Amino acid sequence: MGFLKNLFSNITDIPPWYHQLQDHFKPSLDKVRKLELLRSEFNIPQDIFALSVTGSVWGTIKSLEFLRDQYRLQLHGVTERDIWQGVLLSRFQALMQCRPEQIKDLLTMIDSMDELMTQFNTWQDVVDFVLWINRDYISTDPSGIPIMIDRILMGSKAA
Repeated sequence: MGFLKNLFSNITDIPPWYHQLQDHFKPSLDKVRKLELLRSEFNIPQDIFALSVTGSVWGTIKSLEFLRDQYRLQLHGVTERDIWQGVLLSRFQALMQCRPEQIKDLLTMIDSMDELMTQFNTWQDVVDFVLWINRDYISTDPSGIPIMIDRILMGSKAA
């Protein structure tokens, strides 16, 4: 196992899939090492693996946090709940573009946004809701690789 210590002895040893990620999707180097071992074990192409990281539960959460943080920086004088609502609306818009079969349901949620917002007391409630509406698309790969990716990225919390 001595090769693990030297797996990324310098920046040029970091795998190509890592460099394809936007900064808010880049995991810590200790996780990169574990992920690279997984990727190489299953011989997953670099670009597909980068997409697997961003499309994971962890990646979804990172995307939501990034959007929330950007709204906090850009939208002065709005409440935290307004920021949460903006995150949800952005997410719904993105989902409508990639999942046309869900447009009717998403438009219904948008139309009842004020009522929907009453269900959220914390940021975690918002995150849980987004994960719930994505439940049919996250970790559906029968190989179990997405679950392994999330276990590495999130620790033992991942299902």
